[in-house]
Amino acid sequence: MKLDTRTPFIGSWALQALIILTIFFGSLNSFAQGDAEAGEALFKNNCASCHHPLKRQTGPALKGAVQRWADAGESENLYRWVKNAGALISSGESARAKELESYDPSAMTPQAVNDQEIDNIFAYVEAFTEPEKVAGDDGCPTPYLIEEKESSGKWKWLLAIAIILAVVIFGLAGVNRRLKETSDDFQTDDDHTYMEITKDWLWRNKVWVSLFGVVVLLIALSDLGWRAAQIDVVEGYEPSQPIKFSHIVHACKHEIDCKYCHSSVEKSKSAGIPSVNICMNCHRSIQEGTYFKGEEIGKIHSAAGYSVDDNAYYDSLSTGPIAWNKVHNLPDHVYFNHSQHVKVGGIDCIQCHGDVQTYNGGKVASVEEINKLEGTTKLTKPVLTMGWCIECHNVTGVNVLGAEKDSYYDEIHKRLKNNPELLKKFKGEDGTITVKELGGWECAKCHY
Repeated sequence: MKLDTRTPFIGSWALQALIILTIFFGSLNSFAQGDAEAGEALFKNNCASCHHPLKRQTGPALKGAVQRWADAGESENLYRWVKNAGALISSGESARAKELESYDPSAMTPQAVNDQEIDNIFAYVEAFTEPEKVAGDDGCPTPYLIEEKESSGKWKWLLAIAIILAVVIFGLAGVNRRLKETSDDFQTDDDHTYMEITKDWLWRNKVWVSLFGVVVLLIALSDLGWRAAQIDVVEGYEPSQPIKFSHIVHACKHEIDCKYCHSSVEKSKSAGIPSVNICMNCHRSIQEGTYFKGEEIGKIHSAAGYSVDDNAYYDSLSTGPIAWNKVHNLPDHVYFNHSQHVKVGGIDCIQCHGDVQTYNGGKVASVEEINKLEGTTKLTKPVLTMGWCIECHNVTGVNVLGAEKDSYYDEIHKRLKNNPELLKKFKGEDGTITVKELGGWECAKCHY
C-alpha cells in the first residue's frame, strides 16, 4: 500500500512558519515592552545630542528604527548597534549595519547601556509626539519678537495737527477782517498792513510780550543745557539686529550661561560676539524656534553654509559672517578690559549690563534699572560715562585677601601686610580698600 506523505509535509511547513513568525514578532515586540518614562531620561542623556525621535539631526530620526531593523531580519543586532556600532560594522555580521555605514559614515559613539535600557529608550521614541510650543508660563518676559514693535508716529500726528490749526486760525482771522471791512461801523486805513497791525499790537503789550520772551529764552537755554549733557549718553540704546535674536529666549527660557556665547569674557579685553560656529552647536539640531519657526534660524544656517536636507556644510551656500550691530561702544581713547573686571575683580555681569535675561536683543541698561537689581553697587551717573566709571571705582572694594596666588592683587596683599601703616591708610575709616585707592583714578588706567 502506498503511503500518503503529503499531510505530514504540509503540517511540518505550517509548524515551521508558525515558529518563524513567533520568533520574528517576539523579537519585534521585545522593544515594545520597555518603560517609556524611564526611556525619556535615558534618551536625553545618551541620544538627544545627535538624535531626535521625528527629525534628522546629526544622526537619523529614531522613530521606526525598531521596525526597520526587524524588516531587515536583524532585530537582535539593533542592541549591538546601539552599544557599539563600530564593532558591529567591523564584524561583517550585519548587512543592515553596512547599509547604515554607507548611508552616513560618521561613527556613532558607543553607549554604556544594557538591553533593558535600550528597550526603554525605544519605547519612549515610539511613544513620542511633538509637544506643542506655547509661549509664556515659564516665569520669563514675553519676547517682543512675537509682536513686532510699531514705530512711533505720534510726533508726526502732532505736527500735522499743529499745521492744520495754524491754517484754520489764519483763515478765520482773514474772514473776521473781511467781515469787519464790510461793516458800516468799521473804520480802517487801507494803508495799514498785517505787519504794521502786528507791530502796533506788540508795542501796546510790550510788558507781557517781554515776559513771554524771557520765559521762552530760559526754557530754550535749559533744554540746550540738558541736551548738551546727554551727548554720548546712550542709556536705552537697543539697535536692531540682522537676526531676530532674544536674550529672553536664550538666557531666561533656556538658561544658557552668558559665558557660553561670550566665551572670552574671562580671558580677554573683549567679551566676544559668538561666531556662527557657536550658534550652530545648538542650531544644527534646533532648526525651528517657538516664534518664527525656521525663518530666523535659517539665517544662521545660511551664514554657516549648512543644508538641513543634506545635513552637510557647503562653502557655496555660505552667506558669510553675521554682521551683528555693536551695542556697547566706547570712544577710541578709552581702554576697558572685561577679564580684569570679571575674572580678577569678580564683578557680576549685571553690574554693567543689567538684567540681560529680560532683554530682547542687546541693550544699554540705564543706571536706574541696574540699581533696582539685588547685589549691585548703587550708582548715580549715566551708564558708560566717565562719571559712572569713576563713581564705581570710588566705592567698590577690592578683595585682596582672597586673591589668586601670585596674582596682581596677591602681590598688593603681601605689600600691605608687611606695611601696617600703609594698610591703615588704605583701609581708612570704612575698613575697605577701594579701586580708587589702588590707582583706579589714574588717567593712564583707562585712557590711551
